Amino acid sequence: APALGTRKRHKPRRQPLVDQHYKIDKENRALLPGVPKYDEDLARDIHDFFNLICLVPIVMLNILNWDWNKLSSGIVGKDDVPFKECWTGEYFNLFFFTTLAYFVIDLIWVIVVPKSVKSSSTIIQHHVASLAYLFIPYHFENFQFLFGVCMSVELNTW
Repeated sequence: APALGTRKRHKPRRQPLVDQHYKIDKENRALLPGVPKYDEDLARDIHDFFNLICLVPIVMLNILNWDWNKLSSGIVGKDDVPFKECWTGEYFNLFFFTTLAYFVIDLIWVIVVPKSVKSSSTIIQHHVASLAYLFIPYHFENFQFLFGVCMSVELNTW
């Protein structure tokens, strides 16, 4: 018998990412035409729809907090505009409280219906950390533009 604490733990094998998005021939791992079979999961689908709807105002409020004239001229290199100066923060409070509400509601949702996401513990940890970090730009105005930068990742959620 193995010594105490020396047994290896075996994690269940996860399905490779490519298998989640493409049809793959099981024998030779060749890419097949078409898409994988859709598995019906009402809890996941409702949660995904919730995210799509709720993230629209968050993304739009983020967009409204930037001076796009300064931002575009800085990106193209015409002017030497510090990135921080492209943030207007005109709608910061609405942006902040909308985002806060989203994280709180989604956190509660994932706790109550954990099967609505693939990895509920990871999402819960992410939301708790995000909620803690949300208050930095709220209390320190000079970091508000970073809130806008960080929340721009929500475009990827769509």
